[in-house]
Amino acid sequence: MAGFPQVKKIYVFTQLLVAYTLLRTTKLARWLVLTWAAFGATSALVGLVQFATKVHRINAEHRDFYPAYMAARITGFMSHWYTFP
Repeated sequence: MAGFPQVKKIYVFTQLLVAYTLLRTTKLARWLVLTWAAFGATSALVGLVQFATKVHRINAEHRDFYPAYMAARITGFMSHWYTFP
């Protein structure tokens, strides 16, 4: 277990080699980055809509915002708030 951080570093390094091998052209790399950006922007928009909906609902119920929001945070495309970023 003491050597586990080094194993994780090797895994990250191999990801770099695989990415370099697969993305041989600038066109393919640009397509990949733009796709990541599109998914990220879409996820952010979903999160903003979820947040606005929760704020509106909490205000309509005349509840204190922080405790009500902490009970059910935004999730984006995932099922848990911590996986949203």
